[in-house]
Amino acid sequence: MNKPKSRHERRKYWLKFVESLGLDVDADAFRLMNEMHMVTHAIKQIGENSLAAAGLSMAQYRILTHLLFSKNVFDEDVLNPSEISDHLGVSRNTISSLIRSLEDKDLIQRKLDTNDRRKFKISLTSAGTDLVTRYAGHHMHNVSHCFTVLNEDERKQFSSYLNRLSNQIENGRNCAKETNT
Repeated sequence: MNKPKSRHERRKYWLKFVESLGLDVDADAFRLMNEMHMVTHAIKQIGENSLAAAGLSMAQYRILTHLLFSKNVFDEDVLNPSEISDHLGVSRNTISSLIRSLEDKDLIQRKLDTNDRRKFKISLTSAGTDLVTRYAGHHMHNVSHCFTVLNEDERKQFSSYLNRLSNQIENGRNCAKETNT
């Protein structure tokens, strides 16, 4: 059999494949999950590409914008690595590596916490503030352009669907069904 060329054809084959497994599952849910993954990946790639000129990865950019956001909105000039890790949903080891790379570029600085000398506080340097401010508009424009295909009502509806899914996952309802395997 020749591989189907269109996404629509591949979807049909995927649904047939999942159904052929004889599982008591909604095959369409797996199609939706796959489509969400593909769209998310594509948007992340657009984001990464828009930051390439700044020499930043998406993860580095997210740290810088979170530091700037905390400073401008909550008047918090410094954050500890675990606060950043928790907010961004990445491991402590990953944050440590990202912080080192941003420190090497002189975009952030790390200082010992005066209250607990075992901990560090992270803050933006003026170069970090300038860089994130300079590239924020370009980056956000590129990413937001992806959603211009949806009108205002469709965006609200889409957001509503995503919130419902997020709440279900967060609350664990029907997402981690126990199995006897």
